[in-house]
This record gives sequence, structure tokens and C-alpha cells, in this order.
Amino acid sequence: MLRAPVWPLDVAFSPTTRAMASKDNTDSQGEDTDLAKVMILIETVTVVILTAISQAFQEIAQGERQASAIENNLTSLEKKLDELLARANEDQKNIQSLANNSKVGSQGDSANTKEATSKDVAEK
Repeated sequence: MLRAPVWPLDVAFSPTTRAMASKDNTDSQGEDTDLAKVMILIETVTVVILTAISQAFQEIAQGERQASAIENNLTSLEKKLDELLARANEDQKNIQSLANNSKVGSQGDSANTKEATSKDVAEK
């Protein structure tokens, strides 16, 4: 059954490398066996490095997702704070408007009272 290679493991431990590592016929100095051992060592180190890099990219992706979620939460919080600030400003304007209306009403009443008092005195 044929299957697609799973990178980097199937590439690193290719059939050629496995065959070289298990090769029994070597020359008098054992160069083929030494070469195969070096190739396996290199491929093993490569797999370890690629696995570490893959893990690092997965952790970076997870960190990016977490950062995005935090940013969305901060944006939502900022929007709520803006709404509260707008309401507070509106309430402050309403309070000042009521205070101004009360002053105008009191001053009007005060003027009316003075006029009435002046008329009362003039009549007496």
C-alpha cells in the first residue's frame, strides 16, 4: 500500500539510508558502514531539529491565537469604557443644565419677590 510521505520523518529515514545502515558488505576499512552511520546521525539530528522547529511554530501559532483573543477582549473593554465615559459626560451636562435652570428660576423668583415687596411698600 502506497502512502504519501510524512515530512520530515519519511524523507529523513529514506529506504536508501536504511539499506546503507544495514548493509553487511563493506570494504576492508568499513567505509560504507561508517558513511551509513554518519548519514543516520545527520538524519537523526535533522529530524530532531525539524521537530523542535515544528514545535516552536505550533507554540508561536498558539501564542498568536491567545494574543488575538486578548486583543479582542481589550477592544470590547475599551468600547464599554467609552460608552461609560459618554454616559458620564451626558449625565454631567444634564446636571449642569438642571443647576443652571434652577439658578435662572431662583433669580426670576427673587426678582418677582423684590418687585412685589416694592409694590407692597409703595402701597403702604
